[in-house]
Amino acid sequence: MQKTINTLSLVLLITTGAIAQQTMELTFTAIDSVYYSRLDSIKVMNRTKECDTILHWNDTVLVLDVNVGMPEQEINKEFNVKAYPNPVMEVAILNVVIPEAAKTEVTITNFQGRIMHAKSFSLNAGLNVFNFIPGREKMYFISFSWQGHTRHLKLINASPVKARESVLNYFGGHNQVGNMMLVTGNGGFKFTPGDRLLYIGYIDSLESGIADVPMESKAYTFQFAYNIPCIDTPFIIYSGVLYYTSQIFSQCWLKRNLDIGIMIPGLQEMEDNEIIEKYCYDDNIENCFTYGGLYQWNEVMNYNIQEGGQGLCPDGWHVPTDEEYKILAGAVDSQYGIGDTIWDQEYTYRGFDAGYHLKASDGWYGGYNGSDKFGFNAMPCGRRRWEGVYNTLGTVSWVWSSSTYNTYYGWYKEIHYKLDNLGRYFTTKLDGLGVRCIKN
Repeated sequence: MQKTINTLSLVLLITTGAIAQQTMELTFTAIDSVYYSRLDSIKVMNRTKECDTILHWNDTVLVLDVNVGMPEQEINKEFNVKAYPNPVMEVAILNVVIPEAAKTEVTITNFQGRIMHAKSFSLNAGLNVFNFIPGREKMYFISFSWQGHTRHLKLINASPVKARESVLNYFGGHNQVGNMMLVTGNGGFKFTPGDRLLYIGYIDSLESGIADVPMESKAYTFQFAYNIPCIDTPFIIYSGVLYYTSQIFSQCWLKRNLDIGIMIPGLQEMEDNEIIEKYCYDDNIENCFTYGGLYQWNEVMNYNIQEGGQGLCPDGWHVPTDEEYKILAGAVDSQYGIGDTIWDQEYTYRGFDAGYHLKASDGWYGGYNGSDKFGFNAMPCGRRRWEGVYNTLGTVSWVWSSSTYNTYYGWYKEIHYKLDNLGRYFTTKLDGLGVRCIKN
């Protein structure tokens, strides 16, 4: 089956000092499970400065001129090559940028120096896209030679197949300079290092979101698969408990609430005592097995207030931020997409059917179950109120985020058994709520 790929690049020209300047290149591609897919467009939202821009296929490059500026023709004077993902499981995308059209030699060798491929291509000026399917070798060395200049890549094969030969394909080139959009002055898209960006990739009616604070050039891969085990991580065993995972577009979630720690009575406060403590609804350990533990916010965060911190989650995972929950909501709601301002509304239920699609297909009071369309499997875990009283088991899912409203209150996600939309609220950090973990 032919694998279709797409790469869009956002180049930001930023000022890092009074005189010094540098370009930041953010490169995007899309994947459905392990197969690359062509993006229709990407929306880039600056959540800090409240502005946005849209990149359209093919290979749109946005050059943001901040303060001093740089002539447009200066972009693309460098010959450079990049590969991602690296390490690679199935297919690696090789991006080659050359300033002028010319014949370019490509040589691929294994660790012992044996030549696997030696080919010549007439490449266009700008971006040229290859894909490389690794074979039996654990490591490949790839060289591109253009007009006497050579660039090298080392590619690690994370999944060698003894009976398979490696394959190199050329997908074509696109003149980046011809597709540039130059934004100058104070209008249009604005960016300063440290700004919070939200990237939304679109393919047909599907959308996938990634939030980041970029400080340097970076490659992003949107995932468009959902309701399947997370790619490369179908399950984990953490503190003796088995957790299955669920891929929901570009987010990988544990499929159930966290259950870790020693049970303490609901009337007792949690302490920073190097012992992980949990509440179980009605002080019944069986409820922790079914619904997960309930935790005060500081205990969830392991007494570290950093947003997006690991908290009590396994290594390589973290307590989701309020922004990550907004992305999840927009990805699963049938009416309001990622980045819609409705998800920023606070202390209310919002959206159309995000809650219904996140609810488990059984276990909710009165048969008010959800579709669990995306494999999130939200259960009505109830809560332990700050005064030590338990309530709403079977009717409400209360799950912490790692984001704080202020010193005393934290943001959480709420799903109600009779409502199809999704609640975004804050409450005292002394309440005991559930927690999900999301992969870094």
